[in-house]
Amino acid sequence: MLRKVLLPRCALSVIALAVAGSSAAVAAPFAYVADRVGGVVSVIDRATHTVVKTIEVGPAPMATAVHPDGSTVYVTIGPLREVAVIDAATSTVVRRIEVGDNPTGIDISPDGRMLYVVNTGDRTVSIIDTASRTVSATVPVDNHPFAVVIHPGGRAVYVAGDYPGNVSVINAATRTVVRTISIGTSLGGMALHPDGSRLYVADSGHDALVVLDTATLQTIRIVPVGRIPLGVAVHPDGTTVYVTNVLDEGFVSVVDTLAYAVIDTIRFPAPIQPQGIAVDSRGDYLYAVSRGLGVVLVIATRTHTVAGIIGGVGSEPTGFGRFMGPVSAETAAPSAKDVRPSLPLPVPPAGPVHRKSRPLLRSTADSVALAVPIDLMPAARIAPGDDIIYVRGDCLWVKDLTTGKDTPITGRPDPQRPEIPICDDARFRSVKHAAVNPARDRIVFVAGEENILPIETKIFLIELQSRTAFQLVPGFVRAGYGGVEFSPAGDIYFCGVSAGDPMRPEGVEDSEVFRVTADLGGWQQVTNIPNRGVADLSLSEDGTKLAFGAMVLSTGNVEIGEANIDGTNVRVLIQGGRLWYDSVHDPEHSPDSSEVVYSRIRLFNPDGSPCGPNGGNPCQDLYRQRFAGTPARVSRIGDTSVIPDWKGTTILYHLRRGPASQPGSWNGTVAVSEDGTAGMAVATDAVFAKFIRSPTAARP
Repeated sequence: MLRKVLLPRCALSVIALAVAGSSAAVAAPFAYVADRVGGVVSVIDRATHTVVKTIEVGPAPMATAVHPDGSTVYVTIGPLREVAVIDAATSTVVRRIEVGDNPTGIDISPDGRMLYVVNTGDRTVSIIDTASRTVSATVPVDNHPFAVVIHPGGRAVYVAGDYPGNVSVINAATRTVVRTISIGTSLGGMALHPDGSRLYVADSGHDALVVLDTATLQTIRIVPVGRIPLGVAVHPDGTTVYVTNVLDEGFVSVVDTLAYAVIDTIRFPAPIQPQGIAVDSRGDYLYAVSRGLGVVLVIATRTHTVAGIIGGVGSEPTGFGRFMGPVSAETAAPSAKDVRPSLPLPVPPAGPVHRKSRPLLRSTADSVALAVPIDLMPAARIAPGDDIIYVRGDCLWVKDLTTGKDTPITGRPDPQRPEIPICDDARFRSVKHAAVNPARDRIVFVAGEENILPIETKIFLIELQSRTAFQLVPGFVRAGYGGVEFSPAGDIYFCGVSAGDPMRPEGVEDSEVFRVTADLGGWQQVTNIPNRGVADLSLSEDGTKLAFGAMVLSTGNVEIGEANIDGTNVRVLIQGGRLWYDSVHDPEHSPDSSEVVYSRIRLFNPDGSPCGPNGGNPCQDLYRQRFAGTPARVSRIGDTSVIPDWKGTTILYHLRRGPASQPGSWNGTVAVSEDGTAGMAVATDAVFAKFIRSPTAARP
């Protein structure tokens, strides 16, 4: 019998699951689960349900695939742009294979000869010959791929991705995309029916499981499941599909393959955030990997209950890929004749209605602005020659780049030096992003800590002529998360969370773009982006496009996206890896809106040496990139270069070089040419600098 274990997170440890019967005597089958934080792969003995080894593989491993004979395990390592090859007998990395940018999903052909790796960053699939351990072909796809599965017959490879939410069908013989199937916006994992007749795809953007006929490549069913479905697994007998739901207490939906309906929901009283999922070859147990708890939950498939918990798998395990190793002949999967085939059903009516993850919201004037007192310097104004607004010491300043003159805006005069402000207003601690309207008589800025509890990120509006101030959208949990902007018409755009618990740090899950009208008459939600929490907002110079950073809620990856000013036509420029591990941030459009400059965190230099002035520290470099182009580096490698802004032929950004105690260190704002070859220091200790929007010709 299985011993049911349900423990709070504080009590979780390595918990063995006692299993009676003959399976304990079988030669041990293993599962290999990557931990993105620890940089290791945990080896789970499925006979005893314990972690027996951890293998160091490199930073932020994402997915694993076990060779059909169990001899080798392949692991995608996003920040290193490679696949690590593990010898299962010695539990050591014996080879590293260079692939594309930010490899994520991985699968291996049934005969073990070919390995398929999806490179999310550069929109390609690398095909690796497992004998020579070299890339034999690279196949481009039309979106940012995430998951890959191979038909049991080996003839077709299916690749699912984001924006657009397409499944690309690759002919394994010709190594070309022969069909693209449009499903939605953001897709998660996939699994095939054991007889190969059905492909089950998690539509993370619309909370659904999509069923495709692999013969006709047509959608035959759309099954509503939980919020943000991600991992998909099929029972060996073909009767049941299991789907993990990332943001749902019902963390696994159980779908009957004949009725195409959810027949049960597996629940757990804790923040699970499930990721990958797999069924053992006998079909007795389901293994669901929990990012939220840092465990693997073992579920009895007959009762659909949590039967045990395997700890010791790190703080952010994924379970993506084919992480279950083979077993001995005594417990092999049933043959095709033992599998109940999936029966054909009529195609549903055209245009099925998908559920939206969040409703669009509006407000009235009484919830837009709250008058607040504020200290303004006596000479606070925006002069015609002023070029930038920036933050220094929790006060706002403006600067004329031609004359070098600095003018403080907020704060009260120092009695000893009246031209220098005292910046000690507790409400405005951690002043960050600021922007000036085209008329140069209004300033908006963000204040408050975003990453501590309670969450208190706020937006303030200063009316310079009347010397009054308002807190905008005071009822929001987060307002101005990652930036705030004026449109050419004077409307205010920001990212935020309209409602929720300020003590809940996951508030970014509900972050969208909002607009406050120039007359402060109301606010409106602009975007409704599935499977994304958005931040780092900027507007194009002509006010027609939004650029933003986003966290992919299902995987935790960070990306740069773009949309029209009304929130339509969402697309992804580039998807990086996990936060602080090869992630991307802070986009800003070029003056002609044809490309974007953004910050990207790196752990290693192009030559493989550790990144950062002291070695081993992450560095943040600026890159500029067209939506259909290759990124070009702007800043010097090794520095921390963030929060760019772009106007005319000049890019402005915050540069930090070396720790403050180190000779030659520097911290402040610089202005450089578009290619980064020439520049100048703008101001020491000046951060979050932004060009002042102007209706006149761009300066400098």
